[in-house]
Amino acid sequence: MRVLVVEDAWRLAEAVAEILRGEGWSADVATDGARGAELAAAGAYDCVLLDVMLPVMGGLDVLRGMREAGDATPVILVTARDAVPDRVAGLDAGADDYLVKPFHAEELLARVRAVCRRPRAIEGGEVHIDIAFVAAPTSDCMGNCRGVGGKSDCGSLGYAMTDAKYADH
Repeated sequence: MRVLVVEDAWRLAEAVAEILRGEGWSADVATDGARGAELAAAGAYDCVLLDVMLPVMGGLDVLRGMREAGDATPVILVTARDAVPDRVAGLDAGADDYLVKPFHAEELLARVRAVCRRPRAIEGGEVHIDIAFVAAPTSDCMGNCRGVGGKSDCGSLGYAMTDAKYADH
């Protein structure tokens, strides 16, 4: 796993990077928002740990820029700002999680693992799924839907074609 740490407190940034490396992950460090934005745009990271209060460019501005550019990389805001309005602002700006300093290494690692487990958005076009159609076959199915191995599979995601004209699927 490759993680970008954007933190202006150099010692903390390096300590976090070492914790990540101790898990066998790769970690890059940026100590200001502009450099963090540059690295995030250029690199393929699995997660970004982003401080809010950064020199040159604030963390929320970095985050908004990433989201406006279509970057869906999971971002965990790591900050001393613990007020509820700050948390809400960070999450509304596009953060996937919010961790208040000081924190325990175990919690940081668990949060990184958690956001990296989440599926990423599908890219390359629009996908529309009618959940009612997929989850609940209509009464006219008559067992004509074919799933894996040709078995009747009415109601299974991807095989919920219940109209007779789709019986060959």
